[in-house]
Amino acid sequence: MDTLLLLELTDNLTEALAGLEKAKDDTLATLDAIDAVNDALIALGGEGIAPIVKDYTKLLQSVINGEVNIVEAKEKFAELEQAVKDLGGEDMPDDDTKQLVIDALQAAARQVIEANGYVVID
Repeated sequence: MDTLLLLELTDNLTEALAGLEKAKDDTLATLDAIDAVNDALIALGGEGIAPIVKDYTKLLQSVINGEVNIVEAKEKFAELEQAVKDLGGEDMPDDDTKQLVIDALQAAARQVIEANGYVVID
């Protein structure tokens, strides 16, 4: 690999790593930045890295099954919000995940409605 190309690829990696640092609070931006880092690493002859995505299945199922009440467990509400941010949108992994998120949000909404003294009719 010639020196100019090596310098250019190293600059690309440096920019990608800076982008990764800036994107740390935005999951989709983080995933995009990880892709850019991977591309730069591979171009330099290395191996890419795999993104770590938290598995929210247990939380979502617990909300759906009524094992977790988000009105009583405020930290679980915050975790549910983060799950929706991390999994939501056009980049949601698959239809099963979408349905799980939808069901959890419906269950959470029901919990909030019932906690405010209203009756939910199925």
